[in-house]
Amino acid sequence: MKKILLIMASVAAVSVTQAQQKTAAQTTTRSSTNQAVQQNPKNQHSPEEKADKFLNKMHAAVNLDEKQKIKVKNLALDHFRDVEKIRKQANGDKEKMKPQVMQSRKIMQEGLKKVLSSEQLELWKKSRKNDPKKQKKHSEIETNDLIED
Repeated sequence: MKKILLIMASVAAVSVTQAQQKTAAQTTTRSSTNQAVQQNPKNQHSPEEKADKFLNKMHAAVNLDEKQKIKVKNLALDHFRDVEKIRKQANGDKEKMKPQVMQSRKIMQEGLKKVLSSEQLELWKKSRKNDPKKQKKHSEIETNDLIED
């Protein structure tokens, strides 16, 4: 009887140890996955990718010439790099980021006003107003906002 109790206690101890090791391994896997998500929440794109996407949308809406494409891409790239830097500095605190992002947006908008003709600017504004994604995403932003983050 003592031998059976001793064997059962040994089996129980081994089972508990294995369960603890398995739990520790799962926790490690989860934390590494969480770190990856925190580093790139929502699988965000790089500033370069965002600038390219912005340029493509604008070109499709207003038919930019080659000089305008270069200038718009540089403006967009500067803006999206600023936003990324602001996001990192604020650790994702949207309220802390808001004034700085709005300032970067204003700088980009002023640059776009210098690059685009008045006709192109009106076409771009109309295309932005008709974009349902923009309306949902930026409902609190002024309606003549020319860019998205």
